[in-house]
Amino acid sequence: MTSQSKTWIELRVIRDKDGESLSGLARRAGVAVGHLSDLENGKRQPTAAVIKKLAAALNVPMSVLEPRRTEDAA
Repeated sequence: MTSQSKTWIELRVIRDKDGESLSGLARRAGVAVGHLSDLENGKRQPTAAVIKKLAAALNVPMSVLEPRRTEDAA
C-alpha cells in the first residue's frame, strides 16, 4: 500500500469519526463528491489546494492529510 492510499484511508477514518458524509464533506470543502470519492479510493492524488480545503472543512492541520514520504523509504 502506498503512502498516498494510507493518507486517504485516514481521511475516510477522520470523516467517519466525525459523522461526516461524503457529500457533506464535499459540500463544506467545495469539492465535487466524485472527486472526493476518487481521492478516498486512491484513484486520484490531491492537489495542495484540495488538501487545504479538506483540512479546513475537517478542522485538522494540512499535515494530517499530506502524503507521508518517509514511509516510502522504509
